[in-house]
Amino acid sequence: MYFKTPINSGIPGLDKILDNIRLGDNIVWSVTNISDYKFFTKPFVYNAILNERKVVYVRFATHDFIIDDLSKVEIFYPDLTSFEKFASSIYSMIDKNGKEVFYIFDCLSELVNYWATDWMIANFFKITCPFLYILDTVAYFAIYKNYHAFKTSTAIHDTTQVMLEVLNYEGFYYVQPIKVFERYSPTMFLPHKFNKNNDFEPVTSSYEVTMLNNSICSLLSNDIYKHIDYWDRLFILSKRVINNPQSPEYSLMFDRICNLMISRDHRIISLYKKYFRIEDLIQIKERLIGTGFIGGKAAGMLLARKILENHYSKWSKISEPHDSFYIGSDVYYEYIIHNGWWDLFVSQKRDDGYFVFGEKLERLFLTGEFPEHIENKFKLMLNYFGQYPIVIRSSSLLEDGFGNAFAGKYESFFSSITGSPEKRYKDFINSVKRIYSSAMSREALIYRKERGLDKLEELMSILIQRVSGNYHGEFYFPDIAGVGLSYNTYVWHEDIDPTDGMIRIVLGLGTRAVNTYEGEHTKIISLSNPNLLTNSDVNEIKKYSQKFIDSLIVDKSGKYSLPINKVYQIIPEWLLDIVASRDFATERFLESRRNKFQKIYYLSFDGLINKGDILEIFKDILKILEKHYEHPVDIEFTLNFTSPDSPKINLVQCRPLQANSIAGNKQLSDEMIKDMLPLLKVKGNFMGGNIFEKIDYIIYVPEEAYKNLTNSEKYELARALGGINREFDKEDENCLMILPGRIGTTTPSLGVPVSFSEINHMRALVEMGFFESDFSPELSFGTHFFQDIVESGIFFIAADPKKANVNFKDLKNFKEKESESVMSFKENIRNAIKIFDLTSRKVYLYGNIKSQTAGIFYKKQIF
Repeated sequence: MYFKTPINSGIPGLDKILDNIRLGDNIVWSVTNISDYKFFTKPFVYNAILNERKVVYVRFATHDFIIDDLSKVEIFYPDLTSFEKFASSIYSMIDKNGKEVFYIFDCLSELVNYWATDWMIANFFKITCPFLYILDTVAYFAIYKNYHAFKTSTAIHDTTQVMLEVLNYEGFYYVQPIKVFERYSPTMFLPHKFNKNNDFEPVTSSYEVTMLNNSICSLLSNDIYKHIDYWDRLFILSKRVINNPQSPEYSLMFDRICNLMISRDHRIISLYKKYFRIEDLIQIKERLIGTGFIGGKAAGMLLARKILENHYSKWSKISEPHDSFYIGSDVYYEYIIHNGWWDLFVSQKRDDGYFVFGEKLERLFLTGEFPEHIENKFKLMLNYFGQYPIVIRSSSLLEDGFGNAFAGKYESFFSSITGSPEKRYKDFINSVKRIYSSAMSREALIYRKERGLDKLEELMSILIQRVSGNYHGEFYFPDIAGVGLSYNTYVWHEDIDPTDGMIRIVLGLGTRAVNTYEGEHTKIISLSNPNLLTNSDVNEIKKYSQKFIDSLIVDKSGKYSLPINKVYQIIPEWLLDIVASRDFATERFLESRRNKFQKIYYLSFDGLINKGDILEIFKDILKILEKHYEHPVDIEFTLNFTSPDSPKINLVQCRPLQANSIAGNKQLSDEMIKDMLPLLKVKGNFMGGNIFEKIDYIIYVPEEAYKNLTNSEKYELARALGGINREFDKEDENCLMILPGRIGTTTPSLGVPVSFSEINHMRALVEMGFFESDFSPELSFGTHFFQDIVESGIFFIAADPKKANVNFKDLKNFKEKESESVMSFKENIRNAIKIFDLTSRKVYLYGNIKSQTAGIFYKKQIF
C-alpha cells in the first residue's frame, strides 16, 4: 500500500485513474506538442495555488510558457551553459526550497539544444527525480513522444513514479498510464478518453483502440530517426552539408559539433575552424566512447597533426599515424551519477567542501562501477587493440589549453597486459578509475584554486593511445622519446638562438623526459646549435648521462626501469650507434686490470646529433606549430627507426607553452651589478629570461642544518616551508627561496621533498647542490616541474657550489624575520629555516642571457 499523502491534480477523472497523485511523485507526460502538456498542467497549478501550495516554474526552453499567469508562481531560470551548471543549479534550488514544494518543468526534450545528447537528459532526471521524491514534492515533466533513444526513455521510465502518454486524436485527449508507482486497478493501464463531461473513461471498444493504435503507428513512422540518440542524429544530419562547405548550414553545424565535442577554449576552436572539416570531426566521433568533449590533450594532439599534415610536406613520410580512442567527458558525469555520488560532487564545489569532499571523492572514484552499455564499448575497444601495449592518459577539459597546462597534475597509465580479455579489461578499468580519482587529488585541487579555476567545470575525458615503440624480447619501448619546445628559455650559451627551440630526449619511454631522476640528466639539444652541450667536460657527460630507461614488460602493468647496460645488449647495433658513444678510456682501463677487452658505452645521442637532418625536421615542426598556434608550443613525441635512415616521429601531445616570462625582454648589462656584492653568482644553469628585480625576502635552508634532520623531520620541514609559502603573495612581495639538494625530490636524503604547491608563491628558486657530494643540480627543463615553474613565472637557478660564487655567510648582515607558520614545529625544524627581511635593503635578483650571468646581488649598506 502506498501511504504518501494524496494530492489533487485538478482533474478529478485523472485522480480516479491514478488513485491520486501522491507527495513524492514525479509525473512525466509523453506528448506530441507543448500545448498538450499545457492542457494538463493548467488545472494542476490552479488547484495548487488555491490550496496555498508553493509552485516553482523551472523555465529553460524556447517553447511557449507552460503557465499563463506567472504572478502567483516563482520562476527559476537555471544556468544553461553546461550540464553540470544546469543540474547543480536546479539541485541547489530544490535543496533550498525544502519539502512539499510543487514544480513545473519545461519540456526536457528541449535540452538537447544545449547538450546534443538525450542520454544526459536521462542522467539529469536520475539526479533530480530521487531528490524530489525524498523531499515529498510533486513535479511535472514532459518529453516529446518518440523523440529520444530507447535507452533514454527507458531510464526516465525506470526512475519516475508516474509516466503518462498523451494523444490528441480527432479532437479528444487520450491518456494512457505507462507506469504508476505502487498503485494498481484492473483498468489503470488502458487508454482513457477525456470526454465532454470533463471526465475520463477507459477505452474498451476494440474498434476505438485499433483506430487509436493505428494513429500512434502513423505518428511513429513519420520519424526515420526514431530510437536514435540526438547526438547520433546530429552527426547523421552533418553528413548532409559535407559537400557544401561554403553554406551557412555547414558553418553552423561545424561550430555546434566543435562546441560540444572539441573544446570551450575559443582560441582552440578558431584553430579547428581553420584546419578541420566536418568529415574530420565525424572521424573523431567514430572513435569516441560515450559523448561530450574529447579533452584538451586529445584536442591538442589532433590539431598539431592536422597543421603539420596541411603545412609540412615531409610530414606524411616521417610521421607515425596515431591510433587513438577517446572516452567522452559525459562518461565522467555518468560514472558519478551511476554510483550515486552527485550530491557529494555538488558539495565539493562549495568553499567549505572543496578539499573535504574532494578527498572523499578521490577515494570513492576508485571503487565505482560503470553502466553496462559503457563497459561493452570499453571491451570492444580493447578487442581492437588486442594484446598491444596501450597508454591511458588524462585529457581533461581545461588541460593543455592556452593558460593552464596541468602538467603532471592528472594521472596516466601504461598497460601491456597480454592475458585473457577479462584480465586486460580489469587492468584497463582500474587505470580509468585512477585517472578519475586524480581529478580530485589535493595537488590538482590546489592547482585549480591557485589559478581561480576551482569554480569552473573540470570534466575528465580520457585519451587511449597505442604505445609507440618496438619489442625487444619481453621488453617494449620506443627508440627515443622526449619533449620539444619552440622557444628555448634555457639559453646556456650566447651562440644559441632561443627562437629555434630545443628538445629534451631519452632512450625508452618518455616518462623519463618529463620527470627528474637522481644521479642522471636527460639530453638537452639546442636546435639552433646542437653541438653546444650543457656539459662540455666529457667526464661530466658520462657521469650524468642516463643510467636507466623506462620500459614496458610483456603481460605486466605499468612501467619498469632497466639498467642501461642491459639495454645495450638487447637493442640493434645500428641503434646503439645512434644513441650511444664508446667510452674508450674506461675500456683501456678495464682491459689493463682484467686482461680482457669489453666494449663500454655511455648514452650521448651523438649519432642523432650527427644526423643533422632529423634535428632540422624537429626545428621545422616546432616553427610551423608555433606559427599556426601564434604562440610558442610544447610537444611530446617518440622517435623510432624502421632502419638507420628511416626515422618515424609520433607526435603524442602538443600544447601552448605556458611561458609567462619569455627570455630577452629586458636589455641588461653586467655593468648594472659591477659595484654590487654577490650573495650568489653563477654562470649558466638558470631559466626565466632576463631579469633585474628587487628582492623583499629570502627564505634559506642551510645544507648543514638540513642534513642534521631525520628523514621524517625533512618531510616536516617541507610542510613548514609550505606554510611560509602561503604567507607570501608574489604580486606584492618578491620572495626568493634557497634550498639544498634537489627541489621537489621524493627522496629526502637528496633534497627537500616539497610539492609545487608549497613553493608556488616564490618569485625565484635557487636549487643548491651539496658542497660535499657528487650531486649536480640540473635544470629540470621540459619536465612537469619545469612546466609549473614557467607557468607560474618563477625564475630558477640551479647552482653547483663547487663552481658558483657563494657568499651566504653575508646573510648575517640582514635582519631576520619570524613566521607564525613554523611556530608549531619542532625547535630543530624552526632553526633550520631562516627568513631574511630585505624590504629596507637593496638586494636584487639578476639574470642576463647574453653573458650567462645570474644570481643575487646587494648594495653594501653605508652608515
